Amino acid sequence: MAGHGPLVLGAMLAIVAVSWGFIAMTDFVSAGKVDHFDRRVIGYLRHHPQPPVIEDMAEDITALGGPGCWLLVTGMIGGYLVLARRPFIAGWLFCTVASGAVVTIFLKGTIDRVPPGHPAGMPEVGYYPSYPSGHSMMAAMVYLTLGTIIAQLVPGKLAKLYVLMMAVTVTFLVGVSRIYLRIHWPTDVLAGWAAGLVWALLCWVITERVRQIRQKRKAVMRGFQVLQSPQTHQADESTPRPN
Repeated sequence: MAGHGPLVLGAMLAIVAVSWGFIAMTDFVSAGKVDHFDRRVIGYLRHHPQPPVIEDMAEDITALGGPGCWLLVTGMIGGYLVLARRPFIAGWLFCTVASGAVVTIFLKGTIDRVPPGHPAGMPEVGYYPSYPSGHSMMAAMVYLTLGTIIAQLVPGKLAKLYVLMMAVTVTFLVGVSRIYLRIHWPTDVLAGWAAGLVWALLCWVITERVRQIRQKRKAVMRGFQVLQSPQTHQADESTPRPN
């Protein structure tokens, strides 16, 4: 586990850097400094419609970030981990997703921002705040965490890299689909990715630390048993045996 030291350090540095980016993005959105960029992207999509099949695909992909999909995937993978006698990893998955869902709900009220799909001229009431993108955030948390877990279980560096790349690809496509369908502004998605990545990394670092403590405790217990074994053997030899 000592070999994971550089990975843990890199994750902690990433947490700090991406958290700073999320805070900066939130400040920019609050001050309206990114409105021009957001409106240009959404305006381009509105004036350059794509074939209906592309929009159908985007709707299918965006569903991967919805609660129905990530709850189903989490339950299926978590159930397998329990059956495979890996309860610690299953607990890591369930805790990450459950706590991440709570954090997502909390962050959705950070900025009361009107989504791009809200009809023009309509009162700015009766909508769900679009910042940050909840689908993008949950996709980052769930699929990056699942990718990390599965990468630990499959053999070979190439297979591990493939699994991680697929997790990143799904996360990316979910966010892009939210923009393409004009459900979220681009900065909503960027903020969702950032928040989801931070939470996934934070849960991984905590889990890694807990696993290290558990391994050290097991090593101490094994050492104690080794020390006790010679004493037990000597005691057995010193016991007089009946003739």
